[in-house]
Amino acid sequence: MKKYLCLVFVTLFLFTGCNDKTKQPEDEKSPKVVIVYETEKENPSKEEMNTAASILKARLEEMNNKNAKVSVKENNRIEVESEFFKAPEKLVKVWHYLKFVDSEGNEVLNGTHIKDASSEYGKTSELSEECYYISLELTERGRKAFYEATARNVGQQIYIILDDAVISAPTVNEAINDTTCVITGDFTQEEAKQLAANIKSGQLPLAMKISEIKINEGR
Repeated sequence: MKKYLCLVFVTLFLFTGCNDKTKQPEDEKSPKVVIVYETEKENPSKEEMNTAASILKARLEEMNNKNAKVSVKENNRIEVESEFFKAPEKLVKVWHYLKFVDSEGNEVLNGTHIKDASSEYGKTSELSEECYYISLELTERGRKAFYEATARNVGQQIYIILDDAVISAPTVNEAINDTTCVITGDFTQEEAKQLAANIKSGQLPLAMKISEIKINEGR
C-alpha cells in the first residue's frame, strides 16, 4: 500500500489522497469466515489429512474462491479461511462419485482412493497415439486395492464410472502395482480438464463435520 507525504497545501491534499490514510486493500477490508472441520475418524493418517485439505482447496477454487487458505491443524482438524460462502457444510459432502467396477458389478476402487487427478496430453504407451487423458495418483490404500482388482481381472474390462456415466472401460492386460494410472477415452482438451477437476474435487478420504465457525471482520 502506497503512503503519501501530506502537505498543508489544499491542492496537493486533494491530488495525493491524504484524506484517506486508513484505506486498506479490499482483501483486508472484506470479512472472512474461518471454518474448522473435524474428522469423524479418530486417528487419520497424515496422508489422509493432506489429501482432504488438497480436495477442500480444489473445491473452493471450483467455487471461484481462489484466495481461500486451507491448513491442517492438530486434533484431526482442517481450518479454512475464506470469503463468506453459503452452506459451508456442503464443502465436505460428496460432490462427484467416482468408482471402478469389475465385469461382475463389484466396486473395486472409488474416489476416496484418489490422491490427485490431472489432465495430460501425450502417449500413454509406446504403441498409442497422442491424446488427452486423465492421470490419477492413488493413495497407498488405493494402490493395494487397484493391484488386487487388476490381478483378479486380467483379460476383463474394468468400468470407470463418474456420476453414473461410464467414462472409460479399459481391458486389464496385467496386474498393476503402481500408485499411478490413467483414464483414456476420446476426450477433448476441455473434457479431460473438466473430468480431472470433477475427480479431484469429488470425494474426501475422510468423513468430516463442522466443529467451529468464526467471522473475522475486516481489519
